[in-house]
Amino acid sequence: MPEQLITIAENIRAQILALAPDSVRALVEGLPPEGVLGAVAVVGLLLLWIIFSLLGAVFGGKKRRDEAEDQDDYIPESRFERSPEPVRDPAPQRTDSPRADPPRAPQPVAPAAGGDPRARYDDAIARGDKLAQANDHAAAANTYRQALDFARQIAFSQPDAVDAQRMVAKALHKVGDASARAGDGQVARQHHEQALVLLRRVYSNNTRDAGVARELAVTLERLGASAAAHGDRVSARQAFEEELRIAGAMAVQETSDLSWVRFKAVVHIMLGNLNDPDSRAHYEQARQLFETLERSGSIQSQDAQTLQQLRGVLGAA
Repeated sequence: MPEQLITIAENIRAQILALAPDSVRALVEGLPPEGVLGAVAVVGLLLLWIIFSLLGAVFGGKKRRDEAEDQDDYIPESRFERSPEPVRDPAPQRTDSPRADPPRAPQPVAPAAGGDPRARYDDAIARGDKLAQANDHAAAANTYRQALDFARQIAFSQPDAVDAQRMVAKALHKVGDASARAGDGQVARQHHEQALVLLRRVYSNNTRDAGVARELAVTLERLGASAAAHGDRVSARQAFEEELRIAGAMAVQETSDLSWVRFKAVVHIMLGNLNDPDSRAHYEQARQLFETLERSGSIQSQDAQTLQQLRGVLGAA
């Protein structure tokens, strides 16, 4: 297979792993590149078939209604007896549904807490938080997975909605954090990395969205710290340097938001803690940034203590 097609297939695989339900992800992870492209082609053809079937049902139904209007208004009861389905009044279309209902006998609208994926997502997050507070982290992880499934439903139905993608990322982090506290570090890292892939894509299309930038920066910092703790200094440096670029861009854009100055200072400290040849330069950058916050009167007490430590280290070196 040409290298370009392999690259396309791997990009598609990464997006599916970030958004698809666990059952789909398990299937896609084992497929070769050509299998991924084949699966996407089959899904595309299936979607086209569904679209044309729906169009046929809509226009076919309209034609039958027009023919009925040309006939006598009286409908004999025997016609209902031969009908395979009872005639019902159409139910109003739900505007908050993630997918349009199929063209069949309408179902009753469920209450928001029981039928709306957003309501179910919020409920699962709340239940997971309570379990986490009670230190039942394994149960919390399972509950957050339910929230993740609902978030993915919403994201699939609203592929261009930034908030929907951020919901998926939040749920991925929740599962990751709970899994880590439950002792499953590998599962935790997998979920955090999936959130990273998703947030990178969202940020690339919304570079001026401070909320997305902040979530991506925090994700990179989390993965960088984890890599550093496991001795993977190369991956840690890559994550911290990417976070630093994002924080720098946002500090230029959001000049009134000094939290980005603090972001940069903290990342410089983390880069300095890697004990590479440029560590002192990073500590010096952190000191200057914290002093900027000090002069503005917005430095936090813990940052003031860090600044004093930096002054001591740099002064003694």
